[in-house]
Amino acid sequence: MQADNEESKVDAPAGQDGAVGGRGLAHLSGGQKTVVVVALILAVLKMEAAPFYILDEFDHALDSQYRSSIAQLINELSSSSQFLITTFKPEIIKAAEAKIFEVTFKNRKSGMTEIGKDKALKIVKGEEKQARSRQADEVEQKFSADAKLGLVK
Repeated sequence: MQADNEESKVDAPAGQDGAVGGRGLAHLSGGQKTVVVVALILAVLKMEAAPFYILDEFDHALDSQYRSSIAQLINELSSSSQFLITTFKPEIIKAAEAKIFEVTFKNRKSGMTEIGKDKALKIVKGEEKQARSRQADEVEQKFSADAKLGLVK
């Protein structure tokens, strides 16, 4: 009975939200939704490649393992298409077999400089440190504000 029930879910038509058998993507995490979208894009690429793809921080919600796997797949697919990827995560940089650029914004002007993997990884690690430091500062500020209001036990 259970096997028939599972088959009927697969054979059921998709609903308005794309849900098959009554389940949509709403139950997936942000990272899982990203994996679904990237898999769809890369599947289309395998069928009919576009000349280039722009992926802007697409890996932000992904786990490290997914970032590494997708980076390897992008390297394989880069023989038929070019990829322009912005990222703040080290896995994409480590796997890159391509040029890496640092983009800067100073005095209202943008600039781009080609850099090596080592420098790119240092920049990314610095960004992660800064983000963690900002989060810690925000928590400390909230704790201090709560303490002043007498909300901390």
